[in-house]
Amino acid sequence: MLATSNDRIVIIGAGCFGLSTAYHLLKKGYRNVTILDRSEVLPAPDAASNDINRLVRSSYVDPFYARFAREAMDLWKDNKEWQDVYTETGAVVVNNSSDPSTSRSYQNDLSVGCNVRLLPDPNSICEVFPISLQPSLADLNEHSGYLNLDTAVVNAGRATALLLRKVISLGGNVIAGRSVKKLLRTSLTAATKDLSRSRTHGVECSDGTVYEADVVVVATGAWTASAFHELHDVDLKGMCLASGQCLVMMDLSDEEAPVYRQIPVIMDWEHLWYWFPPNPDSNTVKIIVDYSGFTHSVPVLDSTGDPNHSETFPPAVTTPQGQRLERIAKVISTPRTITSNPKNGLAIPKSVLTDVRDGLKRFFPDTLAKRDFSGTRMCWYTDSPDCDWVIGYHPNDDGLMFATSGSGHAFKFLPNIGSLVVKALEGTLDPPLVENFSIQRQINKESAVKRKGLVDELVEDDLCVEMDLIYRVELIQQ
Repeated sequence: MLATSNDRIVIIGAGCFGLSTAYHLLKKGYRNVTILDRSEVLPAPDAASNDINRLVRSSYVDPFYARFAREAMDLWKDNKEWQDVYTETGAVVVNNSSDPSTSRSYQNDLSVGCNVRLLPDPNSICEVFPISLQPSLADLNEHSGYLNLDTAVVNAGRATALLLRKVISLGGNVIAGRSVKKLLRTSLTAATKDLSRSRTHGVECSDGTVYEADVVVVATGAWTASAFHELHDVDLKGMCLASGQCLVMMDLSDEEAPVYRQIPVIMDWEHLWYWFPPNPDSNTVKIIVDYSGFTHSVPVLDSTGDPNHSETFPPAVTTPQGQRLERIAKVISTPRTITSNPKNGLAIPKSVLTDVRDGLKRFFPDTLAKRDFSGTRMCWYTDSPDCDWVIGYHPNDDGLMFATSGSGHAFKFLPNIGSLVVKALEGTLDPPLVENFSIQRQINKESAVKRKGLVDELVEDDLCVEMDLIYRVELIQQ
């Protein structure tokens, strides 16, 4: 059964996918749209969509993503709809001159209509920076790159809050503090309780509240696999991996911020290191290293809820910390955040601080490299193996829709990604996209986006503490 405007739609999750889906449903005339979110405060403090800024660019090799990104960028520029959350900072790509990927990316950006300028040598890279900072820049010998003037940043937290208000003003029912305990599913197999062929007809929350629905949309981001691990007939663990990405912040003075705000986003492709200038209303610089991510594995029970019943899983497992757990079905990565771990849920591994500091030495050796960090955060992505999204019905349940696995590149599409989910709900999504976004698709490993290193398990003893954020001379001299 495909969705119609008279259907009751329950969306789990008020992040990028959930809010955008609700917005496009309501704009299309759907009258009964409810969003449930576990957080008492929205936007959720620990949601990936609630960030100080996010990169918006159309530099995709895949023609669909390139076109869809250009569409999103045009929508972001509408100040009537999005106020001033969108800032065209530009981005400077810097790489070792011997790496051919820079030239390929430059040609690709040209082909999709980006306003780009080649930077063939270190001097041309230096000229991108404000004149007052050029004498203090590092020597970028043997490096080249290009400038993409169309690249922008979005104040993600403000944009999410703005879309939340739009959804409410259009008649959406947004309910905070509702943690979904389980899906309500009815077996379609006569006289059995076999849920391999079933239909979802609502959800039950942890407080016992029930919400009936014609279609339930799972838009729970990095919590998808751990929250719905009982869905054994789809590979949520493999297709929706909760992966922690590390953010580091640095505060500038009121005098410094306007100068550094003139610098484009720096994309150091040789080291997968990214630097974001302060937002117009902030003095905070954000820096990331694009790792493959960190997992936080927790034990879960099987679908019966009985730890003595093990189905196809081993009778015992050992966590990465060495703890043996008897009769637990499996372990699944789930976010470790300020909500679940108030004491140090914002902490990141100490090794990341070293990589961030090394990047500052490469570009700002005499200035920012010698400054304290003001904070850190683990931002939890939902990664698919090929970095395509998961949008579509459960293969055996036409009452259950997935809208997840942003894979680190969904937020730039906040204005339009929900339109894809609506098309999937109504059965009008282009067939190639249906296949590309299917939770059961064949994975082409060669198409996966490359990040730095391998996915690693978080170890609490390796997390940074407040003293690690302070600049120390001996760290730079090592």
